[in-house]
Amino acid sequence: EIIHSLKTEKNIHLNLFLQSSRDLEIIILVKEPRDFYNFYNNFIEKYGSFVKRKNISIITKQYYFGHRYLHGENNSSVIGEKNSIINLDDSGRKMISFIIDNPRISIIELAKNLRLAPSSVVSRLKKLTAEKIIRGYEIVFDNSLIGYSTYRVELFLSDPSRKEEVITYLSRNKNVIRINEFIGEMDLDFEVDFKTAQNVDSFLEKMRVDIPYIIDFDVSSIIKY
Repeated sequence: EIIHSLKTEKNIHLNLFLQSSRDLEIIILVKEPRDFYNFYNNFIEKYGSFVKRKNISIITKQYYFGHRYLHGENNSSVIGEKNSIINLDDSGRKMISFIIDNPRISIIELAKNLRLAPSSVVSRLKKLTAEKIIRGYEIVFDNSLIGYSTYRVELFLSDPSRKEEVITYLSRNKNVIRINEFIGEMDLDFEVDFKTAQNVDSFLEKMRVDIPYIIDFDVSSIIKY
């Protein structure tokens, strides 16, 4: 019921945890703190009786690597770098909304929906890309059908100032698809695709040896919504 209700929200992403002490991760994109508090208060009012334990963190930076173990390319994108705020006009907001709903939408269809000339749509898309509002387009596929599972690994470091070293280490591994930096209980988390739990164990055992200032990590298998 909770998942069904939250899936109707455009600014929310959900991860269901398996083999973990937690059940659900709710990632909400907000413009101002009060937007989060409004969501949080409404959620607790409706579902608080089902919540045994909760933890709130702020994602400060995200690194996207894609599924390099499939295509071998090393393209990455970073969200959360310090940039000046860009004010979008109504057409820009609508364009992004259409692209989010259907990243494969054609220029002709975009132009028709926005009531703009195709050349104007192309020009605006180039501008959004140059301003790094649009960083790329991600294909979402069911990796279980090709024998892979996604695991979330949360890292706790004895020296958080060395996070950049950990990020560099992880970015070299083709099975790592995403890294998040946090303000919260943990220092970093990352998502990694492997075929077996034994592959994950081997990777983490080597990582603990290579990075001795890891205090602990928590591993969960996740399903994305």
